Amino acid sequence: MKFIVLYQRAAALLPLADEYQIEGLKKLCVAELKKFAVPRLEYVSLGIIYNLDDLLSAAIETCAKKLGLEEIDRQQNLPENKDIVDDKVVLRILRWVSFLHHFYMWIKTLIS
Repeated sequence: MKFIVLYQRAAALLPLADEYQIEGLKKLCVAELKKFAVPRLEYVSLGIIYNLDDLLSAAIETCAKKLGLEEIDRQQNLPENKDIVDDKVVLRILRWVSFLHHFYMWIKTLIS
């Protein structure tokens, strides 16, 4: 069976693919979410819930690189992120953000 998964529907289809054990669809959903690299904590949550380490790692890295502290806080309070029960994940993202900020500042001083 072949599937075409649009990025906009991948997050909604992933729980169904998992529930009905449609591995091909599940892999396509993960691939779509990773391909577009949109910084959303919801994808971190999906990685945790469905034990998808590759999605989890990609989502954490994307969030850390593209979200500011205020946006991380805003997204953390959205209903779709209620399943991020482990604050360690958010802390990991915040550490990445802090590291990238310090790295950027260091590069900036080298250039000037």
